[in-house]
Amino acid sequence: MFKINPAQYKTEDLTHTKDDYFPVVLAIKTVYPSNYTGRAKNSIQFTYGKLTKESGGYRFKFLKQKFLYNNSIFELNDIYGIDNTTANITDDTQRECVICYTMTKDTVVLPCRHMCLCIGCSQIVRMQTNKCPICRTQVSSFMQIKIEDKGAKQE
Repeated sequence: MFKINPAQYKTEDLTHTKDDYFPVVLAIKTVYPSNYTGRAKNSIQFTYGKLTKESGGYRFKFLKQKFLYNNSIFELNDIYGIDNTTANITDDTQRECVICYTMTKDTVVLPCRHMCLCIGCSQIVRMQTNKCPICRTQVSSFMQIKIEDKGAKQE
């Protein structure tokens, strides 16, 4: 465990962000064994955050994550509703598309990142309203995600 002594810093240096300045950046780098022959040569996960004052101390507040894979940087984002996927839900009503209630949801609305539609209904939404059925944000695109059902037989 790594501990920060906040007394060494000004409070505003630990708690305020501005543009691309983040007071706390955690970097986790993969160290490959000398006999490694895979594709990845360099991979680092960066977690950006700040500290928030709470009674008696500070607490880390997550702001965003990026992942460096070889020479490419990817920003990591949550998908709302993916934690309730077909792989781990026992209640069928939570797996269903919010439009047709018959197909499994497998499509994410961007930019809001709500996973709430099946691929068929995403095309209907695109043609009729072009707004997310959850938050009514204007749709820029859809992203279909294939989820393996852990209970399904493999052939």
